[in-house]
Amino acid sequence: MPIINADLPRCPICGKKALVIHLHDTYDRADYGWDCGCPRFRLNDGIHGLDENSPPVLFPRVSGCLTKQDAIEAWNEKAKRMMEVMRHGYSRSYQHPSEVV
Repeated sequence: MPIINADLPRCPICGKKALVIHLHDTYDRADYGWDCGCPRFRLNDGIHGLDENSPPVLFPRVSGCLTKQDAIEAWNEKAKRMMEVMRHGYSRSYQHPSEVV
């Protein structure tokens, strides 16, 4: 069952409340762990303007986290980074300050 947490940042693209969900796929293990992010996001959905050629830094979700807390922390960081990228404009040469060595 999805968990809506009022403290989670909303989707930076569409403003929808973020969800935390635990996935368990016993068939091919393609979906597993904890996910967090925009419940409306799907590639080519027409809402977010993203497709398979879009950079993953702009995908409004995190997935495959080992714990619920890991998923929440990863989403908090991802939403913050997405806002920064959107504010500065995305370019392939852009590096988040935490990625500069």
